[in-house]
Amino acid sequence: MQNVNHRHSRAAALATVVVSLCLCVGPAVAADIEDAKAAFSKAREQARNGDFRGALTSIESTELIMKHPTVSLLKARVLRKLGRLDRAQVELDGVRSAELPRGLRSILRQEKNKLAAAHRKFGHLVLAIEPVDASVSIAEDRFRGSAQRWLSPGRHRVEVVAKGHVPTVREVSVEAGVRRKWTVRLRTSGARIRLMVPGGLKSVDVLVDEKRVTIDE
Repeated sequence: MQNVNHRHSRAAALATVVVSLCLCVGPAVAADIEDAKAAFSKAREQARNGDFRGALTSIESTELIMKHPTVSLLKARVLRKLGRLDRAQVELDGVRSAELPRGLRSILRQEKNKLAAAHRKFGHLVLAIEPVDASVSIAEDRFRGSAQRWLSPGRHRVEVVAKGHVPTVREVSVEAGVRRKWTVRLRTSGARIRLMVPGGLKSVDVLVDEKRVTIDE
């Protein structure tokens, strides 16, 4: 019965979020308010169903219209679930308990405790990537350039690719509570082409990827 009551109280607290959003939108027009309410409701539903990447996108759509502590609280939870504990900490640090509806203040305390536990449970991987616009993939998490991630202990496959560079794929070991830095500098994929043409190349056009290139004889 206690768990049921807890779920009801949590639901009631979250139900006040949309109302408090409407009270804090400032000069936002009615259409903007409706868009923000819809985006935030969608984010809650996505988070409830475990679609945290989708939830983050919906939260960011909400934030384009308005900022609110209740949005930041949900964002912190989603970021924690995605292993982005540094950004989750920033979001929580910006939320003051007094600014939240009363029913959400205990949830804020719980989220802070869960984030602290996650820092102890997961390993901290710091990636220094060159070139800075390289695409990085760790399981289903995809991003560009240098970043920090908190991952479950074990071995993780990390793939780094960039146009004009040789891709790199490597397994990285992660230990709980341990910070590890991995630097990746991709090598350029330039190649040498040797052409042998009877009579020389003076009257010959050479194309590489449909572009004319200059050949030193």
